[in-house]
Amino acid sequence: MTKPGIGHNNPPQENPEKVELVIRVSGNRAEKTADLEVSGNTFDVKDSLKARGYRYDGQDKVWVLVVAAEGAGDVEVRWLRGLGHEVVGYGAAEQRYLDQLK
Repeated sequence: MTKPGIGHNNPPQENPEKVELVIRVSGNRAEKTADLEVSGNTFDVKDSLKARGYRYDGQDKVWVLVVAAEGAGDVEVRWLRGLGHEVVGYGAAEQRYLDQLK
C-alpha cells in the first residue's frame, strides 16, 4: 500500500484567476515597439486574446502582442483586468522601461 503523498508528483496548481503580463522589447529603440507577453491560465480568455490581435507562441507558451511602446502597458493591463483577471508582473518599473523607448 502506498502512503499518501509518496510516489506522487503533484506540482502546485497555478491560481486560475491570475493572468501574468510580462513586458519585453521587440526590435530596437528606433522602432519604439514592445512585445507584451501574456501567460498563466489563459484558456478561458484565449478567444478574447486572439480577437485583440495577440498570437500564441507555442514554444514559449505565451500570447504575444507587438505594440507601440507609448502607453501600451497600461492600456493592456486595464483591458486584461476588464476580463476579470488579476494581473501580476507589471508595475512602475516596466512602465519606466517602456517610457525609455518613446
